[in-house]
Amino acid sequence: MSTLKVTNIQNTSGGANSTADQIQQGRAKAWIRFNQSNNSIQSSFNVSSITDVATAKTDINFSTSFANANYTFAGMCGNNNNAMSLDTNTQDPLAGELRVASFDAGNSLQDSTDAGVVVFG
Repeated sequence: MSTLKVTNIQNTSGGANSTADQIQQGRAKAWIRFNQSNNSIQSSFNVSSITDVATAKTDINFSTSFANANYTFAGMCGNNNNAMSLDTNTQDPLAGELRVASFDAGNSLQDSTDAGVVVFG
């Protein structure tokens, strides 16, 4: 078996640069698993920190900002929570930050002890 070792991989026109770490982590540009109750990160990729904004509202701060705020994300909550969404009531997505909110089955804001977000863009 052969091993290919490279620092960067690009398409034939020299664009779409990916590092070996990015490929190993997956094609998502950022992801995180975190606990809103104690503001802790269990694991992440391209996330520098999280900020507790209010009950069930968290800012996810990216290590490397996106080119713009036109990215998409998917989120989920464990425990008694059943939904995660953008918190566009208080802040639209930014190139360097995404604000999310988690809700319980009654559509009330509630911290999730097991939340996950993946970002593509």
